[in-house]
Parts: sequence; structure tokens; C-alpha cells
Amino acid sequence: MRLWSLKRYLLLVVGILLLMMQSVSPVMAKEVGKSMATFIPVHGASTISVKGEISLTFRSKVKLANGEALTSKKAEMIAALIDARTGKKLETTFSWSPTKRKLTLKPVQPLPYQTDFAVKLLPGTVKDAEGKLNGAEEARFTTEPREPEFLIASTPSNLAQNVAASSSITLTFNKTIQLPSGKPITKSTWAKAIKITDKDQKKVNFEPFWDAKSMRVTLDPEGNLQAGMHYMVVLAEKTLMDRQGSKNGQFSFTFTTAAQQDLIPPAVTFWPANGSKNVSLNTNITLQFGENVVAVNGTELTNAEVIGLAIWKDEHGGLVSYSATWNKQSRTITLRAKGKLAPYTAYTVLFPGGLIKDEAGNMNRSTQITFSTSGK
Repeated sequence: MRLWSLKRYLLLVVGILLLMMQSVSPVMAKEVGKSMATFIPVHGASTISVKGEISLTFRSKVKLANGEALTSKKAEMIAALIDARTGKKLETTFSWSPTKRKLTLKPVQPLPYQTDFAVKLLPGTVKDAEGKLNGAEEARFTTEPREPEFLIASTPSNLAQNVAASSSITLTFNKTIQLPSGKPITKSTWAKAIKITDKDQKKVNFEPFWDAKSMRVTLDPEGNLQAGMHYMVVLAEKTLMDRQGSKNGQFSFTFTTAAQQDLIPPAVTFWPANGSKNVSLNTNITLQFGENVVAVNGTELTNAEVIGLAIWKDEHGGLVSYSATWNKQSRTITLRAKGKLAPYTAYTVLFPGGLIKDEAGNMNRSTQITFSTSGK
């Protein structure tokens, strides 16, 4: 009898359990977690722009778990942006597009660089058309590192000396740049952004050539630069921007072109002039140089040095004996004949080439004059 009662009791318990399972099974089906969304950025993404899109898009139409329609104001109930380092929830604004089934999250404060974040869809907060609730979903991503500061290399370098007057000017940037408007750089950009002036503030016109691949602009001045001139190149501030929105500061450099090379031999002027007539019998011959000169071996000229440099002959080929002096201040050699010259006689004075040189090393060329004396 007791055994029969026990069997009846067990059957009753089993029956009750079956009824309970039948009554709760529909509810349990609705609570099964389900993946419902795709994320931007995708899980595991790195070097994400700190201003990039953060969103999740549902694969089908959804409502809040309580059956109400999802709105931008109620979106904070279902999603969150988390700092993965601290677990702190970031203050975020939400924008819900029912037609696109897309929820966009925008941080109130800019995201820091090179930091890990997680976009989370909180479990059990939305349900699909079948009434199934979502499971916990998230996508972790890392923001991009901060761009380096603007660095610009110039050719010529700052304070460069003896730059060839025919040189072009280049500026090379250390990162990708664009206009502050976000538009790409064009040839006309540089005409507005860069100014070249000489020491007298005279503007130098130039033609720019931009190579976006190497991030280099070449400035070709109109004609050659002036020799021995000091120049300044200025790139105005806030005329360029990197892809993270940082703008350049003012950049400037100066350089000096090489002095014009002197290739002209030192000129000499005679008195009396070539072809003079009726020259006094007591006249002196002077040779004046147009620039500072020294002996061909580099030593300073002296009275002793200049004696014998010139060859003075009469019309018969006889040598005229003379003394000579050198005046450094006036750059003049003076020849004085020892005794009077012969009347009505033609004379020749030759200053041979290669005897003296100027400061640039140019040696004199051979120069000769003739003159004739008067009767007294």
C-alpha cells in the first residue's frame, strides 16, 4: 500500500513539472540571447580616427524589450561606449535612424589617441519581430596614435651661405598635409602661403611645383636670384593641416647667395693716353688700376716691386731708364724718366700681362700705349 502511494506521488510530481515546463517554455525562448547587430568600428580594429564613426546597425527591425519604439532619447538604455582601460562609461549622445536601423554614438568629449574602447549592446534591452531578446554584444577598437608635430626641412638650410644664385628652394614636410578646408593642396596654394623677400623687402616671384607623394614643394624663382643677396622665406601659419586637424605654425628661414664671381682682369688706364701728341719733355707716365691689385705671387706692391715692370722705349727701340713709385691708395704706378725725353720723338710704354692680379686672382692683360713729344 505504501509502495503504491509512493508511485502515485512520484507521478503527480512529474506531471506538475511537465505542466510547468510547458507554461514557461515560450518565455524562456524569448530570453535566449541573440546576436542582432554589426558594429563600426569592427571588433579588433586599430588606428581608428578619434573623429571616426561609432555605430551599430541592427540586422532587422527591433523594439525596446518592453515593446516601446526605440528613439534617440531612449538609446542610452541599450548601448554604451566604454573606456576599456578604466571600465568607465563615456558621456555620449545617441542618434537613432529607424529606416537604416542604425544607432550612432558620438562622444561628448574627443576620444584620446591610442586608447582602447568598447562599444557595447547591453543584453536583454531590445527584441526582434519574433520577440527574441538580444544577447550581450560588443566591439573593441583602438584609436590612432597622435600625429607628430609639424617638421619642415628646407633647402637651402637656415642661415646657409654662398648659395648658388641659380638655386631653387624646397620645403619637405614630415607627414601628409592638406588645406584647412580639407581640400587637397594645389599649385595656387603655395603662391598664397609662401613669401620670398630679399633684404630690402622686395618680393621674389616664383613658380611652385608640388609633389604630393614625397610631400615636397619646389619653388623656382623667376630668373636667377641676385648674387650676394640675403633672402628670407616665410610659410604663413595655419595655412596647412594634417589629417587629424592640427595646423602648421609659421615657418621661416634665411640664406645668402654667393657673391658674383669676378672673372674680369684688372684694367689699367695710362696717362698720357694712347696716341697723345705734343707731350712735355718732362712728363711722367702714370698707370692707374681700376681695383686693388697685388704682385702675381700675392705679395703687396712696393716701389721696389714696380721698378722694371713697364718697358719704356723710344722710336728707335732704345730703352728709357726710369724710376718708379707705387701709391696703394690711388692704385697708381708713376714712371719718371731719368733726364728729359727727346723732342719730336715717339715713345712706347708696354705693361706686359701676368705681372699683377686682383683680389679674385685675375691677372692683368698686356697693355701698350704710344705718344709723341713736343719740341720742348
